[in-house]
Parts: sequence; C-alpha cells; structure tokens
Amino acid sequence: VIVDRLKRVLWYSVKAKGSEHDSAAFKATNLFRTLEKAWADNGAIRSNRFGITFYLVGDSAYALRPFLLTPYDNAAPGSPEDSFNYFQSASRIYVECAFGEITMRWGIFWTPLMFNLDKDRYVIDAAFRLHNFVVDYRNSNDNGKAEMDFFTEDCLRFMTTNPNELVGTFGNGVDGESYNVGDSHLGRKRKDGKIFCDSLRDKLKERGLTRGGKSQTWNRTSTGIVSGPN
Repeated sequence: VIVDRLKRVLWYSVKAKGSEHDSAAFKATNLFRTLEKAWADNGAIRSNRFGITFYLVGDSAYALRPFLLTPYDNAAPGSPEDSFNYFQSASRIYVECAFGEITMRWGIFWTPLMFNLDKDRYVIDAAFRLHNFVVDYRNSNDNGKAEMDFFTEDCLRFMTTNPNELVGTFGNGVDGESYNVGDSHLGRKRKDGKIFCDSLRDKLKERGLTRGGKSQTWNRTSTGIVSGPN
C-alpha cells in the first residue's frame, strides 16, 4: 500500500498472500516494473511540471532501490545514518496510521477475512475507497475535526509505545538479496539507491538536522497530522 501524508490510499496490491514477504510481493506488481523501467530510461522519477524528483519511502522489509528509500542497516546511535533513519521513519509512519484507522473503522477487519483471495480483494478495495472518501470529507469540512483528532491521537499512542515499528534494523539481506553493491545489474540498482540515501543523509547533516536526544514521543501539527518525534 502507498499512502500520502493525509493517509489517503494512492495505490495498493492484493495479489500476494499474507505470508509472502513484503519485498517479494512488491516486486511482483506492475508498479514496481514500471518504476524500474522509468528509472532505467530516465535516471529518476521526475515531475516535469514541478521539476522535482519523486521517491517512495519504505521500511527495512523492502530492498533498497533508487526510487525506494529504506533505512540504513545497523546505524550507530548519534551517527548521520541514525539521523537519516529518524527522519525517514517520520515520513513513513502515515501508512501505519492509515492501516490502524482502516482497521478500527471497518469491523470486518477485526477478525481474519474468511473469503477466498479473490473476494478479499473486493472487500479491501471497498474499504480503501470508503476510507479515502472519509479522509477527503473531513479535510474539507470542519465537522471532520473531531474524527481526525480521535484517529490522530490513537496513532500517536501506538507510535509512542511501539517505537520499533518505526526505526528498526535488519541484518544484511532482504527477501534473499544481499546488500553488497557490485557490478551486477542488481548491484548497480542498489548502488544508485545508496547514493541517493547518502545525498539526503549529507543534506540533513549540512542543515544541522540530527536525531540528537530526541525522544520517541510523537506530536501532531495544527492540522492534526502526525509530525514526528520530539
């Protein structure tokens, strides 16, 4: 699932079973193949209108790619890599909050779905579409503030009590891949992704944005959207 900062579902795939690795499931989608080709052809996923480069932010379950930024493995506390992981996690908590909201709102998800995978797809599709309708409504209507506050506070409580959901380290290898960057086609993709992560890491360092002694207490902005740890 891909969501935006308002927790709207932008894209999803339910082709894989729940037991399949996240990275393997994503690689099997048309979106992944489209992004791989776009990067191979253009060297970036860009918006010609706004002149900016787009990338996805994922957790350690996903393999590093130029268009998919993941945390550094085993970052030393207080290091530039640790600071990168800190701000990277603050950017991707919205998908965790979206899952929590969808699950809380629609009681059909309170127990395992008992349909076959084909019917599950329709249930999930309906839930996501209704969720997006609610999100759009509450963000354009003052009457939606109370509901927004409720789900935001619930997400804050979860993130504060489960910090490892955000910043975690995996060992070398994701979905059977090695993180070694070599001369292979796969190694070059991973190397390009690491170069991009390193450039963002260095920009954070240049601007003095570090994790420092920040706690795992999560706040929200004036609009009620989760903003990240203190």
